[in-house]
Amino acid sequence: TQFVFTSDHGRTDTKATPQDAMFPKALNQALTRAGYEEGHYQVVENGGVVHVYLRSKVINARWELEAKPVDIEAAGKQLAWDPSLKAVVQAVAARSRGVGFGYTLVGEVPDANRISALLSGLESVNSGDLVLLLKPGRYFGNTEATGAQHGSIHPDDLSIPLVIALGGAAPGRSPAPLSTTDVPTIIAAYLGFPFRPGMPLVSGQK
Repeated sequence: TQFVFTSDHGRTDTKATPQDAMFPKALNQALTRAGYEEGHYQVVENGGVVHVYLRSKVINARWELEAKPVDIEAAGKQLAWDPSLKAVVQAVAARSRGVGFGYTLVGEVPDANRISALLSGLESVNSGDLVLLLKPGRYFGNTEATGAQHGSIHPDDLSIPLVIALGGAAPGRSPAPLSTTDVPTIIAAYLGFPFRPGMPLVSGQK
């Protein structure tokens, strides 16, 4: 029996704006105004989400010397209120309590509960000290006249279709939300035995 499952990331149709093209330079300048000179920060973008890694303000500090939580929080506030970023940035989150304690949204942020829940999935030693979440349709340095982008926290990017081909199954669509953990359940139902995520398999069962 063969099962075919395929999926991909979401996407958003976009058009380039002057603000998108100028944003990388504007962000570097804003970080300088926040007290971080070149070499004391690193910007890593993923479309509509931008990670900013900070190191200590101590002169010639090595990257192993982390920025102080109070400095991270202050930098987050500076970026959140910087007028040169407001056309592109929807929210700024700061790791102001250290790794493992999550992110704190800076200032008043629309839809804060949903965004906070999404940020909890970014909690990792590999994530930035600051995370900038861009507005719908805004992508880091986008210069394409027309096209598509992805990587934001917005529904068009987060909604990912799952396409399934099962022999004998009737064609159709389902609006039910799914995750990869549902795949074994779908296969089990097709084969006619009960299964739920986390259920231990009987020895020898396939």
